[in-house]
Amino acid sequence: VIISSSAIVEHWLKIKYLSLKNAQYAVIMIGISLLILLPSSVYSGGLRGFQKQVLLNKINMITTTVRAFGAVIALNLIENKIFAFFGWQIISSAIQTIMLSYSFKQTLNIHERYRVRFRETLKKTWSFTAGVSGTMLIGIIITESDKVIISKYFTLQQFAYYSLASSLATAIYKIVIPVTSVMMPRFTEL
Repeated sequence: VIISSSAIVEHWLKIKYLSLKNAQYAVIMIGISLLILLPSSVYSGGLRGFQKQVLLNKINMITTTVRAFGAVIALNLIENKIFAFFGWQIISSAIQTIMLSYSFKQTLNIHERYRVRFRETLKKTWSFTAGVSGTMLIGIIITESDKVIISKYFTLQQFAYYSLASSLATAIYKIVIPVTSVMMPRFTEL
């Protein structure tokens, strides 16, 4: 995303109310935020694996609240709204990743016996792990491909309306995710 920001802005997005340079900077900021968030999925998975869902949910609740309220404050205090918003996303992504990293490392220190067994277990279960990872990757591609297609053919404003409608339509899915997050580690362990 960071490397191809110029191509994304010039050839993919339909920009109306923003200069190409500002749009490119915004895309770079999105890429930085994604890069910072990438390790947090590993730490979240580790906490789920240790069945620390309560701790994980507390961290997610705190960081989601900080992300939302901080964005509102930044948007109201800083003149350049797009950079205020994405700048705050970078900061809140860093906060989330740091909190998850610290919590996972603390959990791993408590369960030191798992450090030695991790490589052995991974060697024994690599095909299962690869299958689950592949299934998750296909699921992500299927659930997010509509947004990629829509972003190519419609303006950012139309895409924003679509994203809002999509979020409202998937509200029931948001209810299922916590149940799955709690049950899946135990099913995987069994």
